[in-house]
Amino acid sequence: MPTIWIFSMTNFEIRQTFADQSLLYLTRSKLEWPSTVERLRRHSPTATSGYFLVYYTQFDLYTKCNMKYDRFPFDRHLCYVNITSADLNANILKFATTPKPNWHYDKSDFNKTRQFDVRILSLEEYENETIYENTPWSITGFRLDLIRRRSEYVYNYMSTSGLCVLASCASFVIPPGDANARVAIFITMILVLVTIFNAVMEKTPISTGGPTAIVIWMLSMFMFVFVAFLGYCVALLLEKRRAVVQGNKTKKLSKNSKYKHESNSFSNVAMHVTKHIAKNDETPRMKYLRTHKWDLVSLMILSTSFMIYVTSYFMIYTLSNPYSNYG
Repeated sequence: MPTIWIFSMTNFEIRQTFADQSLLYLTRSKLEWPSTVERLRRHSPTATSGYFLVYYTQFDLYTKCNMKYDRFPFDRHLCYVNITSADLNANILKFATTPKPNWHYDKSDFNKTRQFDVRILSLEEYENETIYENTPWSITGFRLDLIRRRSEYVYNYMSTSGLCVLASCASFVIPPGDANARVAIFITMILVLVTIFNAVMEKTPISTGGPTAIVIWMLSMFMFVFVAFLGYCVALLLEKRRAVVQGNKTKKLSKNSKYKHESNSFSNVAMHVTKHIAKNDETPRMKYLRTHKWDLVSLMILSTSFMIYVTSYFMIYTLSNPYSNYG
């Protein structure tokens, strides 16, 4: 009986009732049974039937898996459960994994697989043997394909933070003179993003190689809101400069009109003043359209940049190498 060696094992527990759930029994196999053809031919090529000693046990196996969270929550991990013999090399003992392993688990047991959708895969042919000290050793086992369930993070964190950016962009349709409304929107969006960011840092794993994908997303959302706030500051500066220039022109025109029309009659002076007021006293709608030009430019630039960023972000993290811990 070989001494079993399990790679990266952390704990091994045989299931028990009143005793260990393990048994040893003898079974008779015939040549025509597909599951035993290979075993019979290997032991006795001329035999039509044979007896095999079987050891059956149920156990819980805990192993380590090298996971990298740089792509979280778009990460996907490939974990190995490899078993070999510690004393019998491949020239004496060769493992045969039959039939092909399938993943059997109760989907209602949500706690054990809450974070991942799991598939079990057989080992590749070249992975069934390894060389150690110039001696071949047979390996059996399987691979676990762990696919992160990302919908929770996309809906709860990424979508809500993206809506904050859209709300900041939508603030550019508010009249620029209403500074209280715009500033209130920007401050509210920043506070909401801070709350979401704190939740992300508390409930998501930390990557040792740098920020995770969801942290990069949150920092980008902060940047978009900050750029929107800068755009509004630029709009206020341009409006202030335009108001100063317009005021200087109005004073100059008033001064020139005073000396030019001193000798005119009262009616001519009144007519000139009326025309001057009609020319410079625009309606609120015209003033709104004139001062809103920079807002429309900012809105178009920010919304287009945001759509390009979202498209590029999801293409990078969903179409690149699927496994985070390999390649």
